[in-house]
This record gives sequence, C-alpha cells and structure tokens, in this order.
Amino acid sequence: MAVAAILIVLAVAGAALAAVHQRKLTYFVERGARQRLDDISALIVADALPDTLPVANDDSTVTQVVTLDGRVVLASPRLKGLPPLDIVVPPGGGDQPRRFDHLPWDDDRGVVLSRLVSGPHGDLIVHAGVSLEQVREAVLALRRSLLIALPLVTVLFGLLIRSIAGRMLAEVDSSVERQRRFVADASHELRSPLARMRIELEVDMAHPHLVDPLAAHRSLLVETIGLQALVDDLLVLAQHDAGVGTAYRPVQLDQVVRARVAEHESPPAVTIRLESITVMGDAAQLRRAVDNLLDNAIRHATSAVEVDVVGRDGVAELIVADDGPGVPEAMRTAIFDRFARTDEARRDTDGGSGLGLAIVRGIVERHGGTVDLDPQGPGARFVVRLPVAGHS
Repeated sequence: MAVAAILIVLAVAGAALAAVHQRKLTYFVERGARQRLDDISALIVADALPDTLPVANDDSTVTQVVTLDGRVVLASPRLKGLPPLDIVVPPGGGDQPRRFDHLPWDDDRGVVLSRLVSGPHGDLIVHAGVSLEQVREAVLALRRSLLIALPLVTVLFGLLIRSIAGRMLAEVDSSVERQRRFVADASHELRSPLARMRIELEVDMAHPHLVDPLAAHRSLLVETIGLQALVDDLLVLAQHDAGVGTAYRPVQLDQVVRARVAEHESPPAVTIRLESITVMGDAAQLRRAVDNLLDNAIRHATSAVEVDVVGRDGVAELIVADDGPGVPEAMRTAIFDRFARTDEARRDTDGGSGLGLAIVRGIVERHGGTVDLDPQGPGARFVVRLPVAGHS
C-alpha cells in the first residue's frame, strides 16, 4: 500500500516536474524572441536597419519587419518570399505573443511575438518567431527518463522505508514531544507575566483613585522588559533549532569577557583572570553566552564571582564560578535543558526564565565546543571549552 502511494506521489511529482520544465524552457525561448524584438526595435528607432537581417545565434529565431499596409521591409532568410504574418498589433500595444500549431515557415509548433515600433520613417511592425520543437523534444526526453526512473525509485523507496520506518517514527515522536513540551513551557512562561499585567491594569481601572501612575508605569515597564527578554531568548532558541548559519571570524575571547564584566556594575564583586586567546566564532553570540553565564552567577552568588579565561592544549577555557548555594545534585544533569530552574529560582521573582543556560549550550555547540557544570566547589562552576583559532 505504501509503495503504491509512493508511486502515485512520484508520478504526480514527475508530471509536475515535466510541466514546470516545459514552462521554464518555453519562457527562455520566448525571452530570446523578445530580445530579438528589442534588438530590431532599437535599429528601427535609430534608423539603422541593415539591408539584410542577421541570422540569430541559435538559428531558431526568425524575424520579419512589415509596414502597416502589409509590405515586407526585411525578413530573415527563412522567411524570404513569404507573405507578411497575419498578426494585427493595436496602436500602443506591447509585445503580442501568438502561438501556432504549425508555424508559417515550417510544420513545428511555435510562438510569434509582435511589436509596433515608431521610427523616423513611420510605424513598422516587427515579428519575431521561434520554434518550440526543441522544447517539445527536451520535455519528451525528460518524460521518457521519468518512466524508466520512477519504478526503480519506487522500489528503492519501498526498501528504504521498510528498513528505517520504525526509527523515523520514533525520532518524529520524540521531536513532536520536545516541541510540544517547549510550546507548553513557553506558553506557561508567557502567560504568567501577562496575567500579572492584566490583573494590575484591571485593579487600577477598578480603583482609579488609588492608582499611583508612576508606580504603575514602573511595574508594567519591569514586566515588559522581562517579556522582551523572554521573547528574545525564545527567538535565539528558534534560530538554533532552525540551524541558522553565521559567518565565523577571529574573536578575542578575553576582550569579550572583559567588556561584558565591565557592564555588570551591581554586586557581588566580579574577579577576572584573563589570558589573551583568540577563537573562531560569532562575536555577538559569544557575548550573549558570556552575559548569560555572568547573569546566572551574579544572581546566585553570595558575595563573589570569578571569571577565568585560560588556554590548555589548543582549547580555550572560559570558567565562570560563584560562591552561592550551587546546583542541587538532582538538577545537575538537567540544568542545561530549556526552562530548567531550581526550586529556589522558581520561588524567586527574578529567578530567570530557565532559558539562559540552554542558550549557552546551543551557542557553544555551534562553535564546536562544550559546556559543563563542574561538581567541585561550594557554588556553581561552569566550564566552557572552545577550540583556539588556528589550532588543528
């Protein structure tokens, strides 16, 4: 049953391919005729018509120039001695295509494009005709090839489907489940701040005499900034899932870290120890990864955060550590999952969305590196490893 369905689908696809192929070839042929019209029209306008029309490069396009009273002024060799083509071009009309089952100069199917051109000696009609026989032969050859290939492809598809159907279905189910969880979690995370904003607005509208406009605006601004950050994170993850590519260039990792640390002015204190190391990557993405690690460390630190950049055997290590409570053992394997948060972070109104470390992992993996949580130490210690630029 599946093989029959595949054969039907391939047959329909083959027919569609042949139709598209024919349409494209016809378009290119007609474009050549239209170019011929442009060339002859330019000669008429410039009063530079030759005594004999040149033969087209492919010898398939023929031309005839006719006066309005039906006198042939010039014609391609294949139209010599033939009467003017019976095609009326209205004044002001553009290219007028007309299809023939039998062209006037041979038995082929073809198309003739006509144009009314005004020159120094009056109006002339230019006809440019081209045979579609080559198009017909090309499409016929394609159809013959498809008739041979389709049964073979169908059999191969049948064997392939039989061998991998189970695995594919399992992968699809897993992907659908991941997407379902992601959409559900994203909806939940978006719903909470929107609900808070709605409740605040409804209360303010119900009791306008109790509203402090500045406080209300400040509260809504905080919620809006949080929503914007969440949406930005979701877009980054969507780009990662879509496999959006980036152009990698040499980036001074230590300079990126130094600049990002300088922008975090709030406590706790951040100590940095940096070696000059260059990696290949996208500077904006690396800045985001550093920011997320710093935000996570500052949020959970008790009094201090340490950031190190060191090189070891062709690998750049970025280490971000805090002296906070650390990651519970039960969460250590899931800390890089999307929307993964500790119980403390979920209770904290500024506990983040649980996307920061997932984004870090995605960015690091796109750069050919790894990110791990070091279980040693009183707090959380994240280690990012990236290949050093130029090191094989």
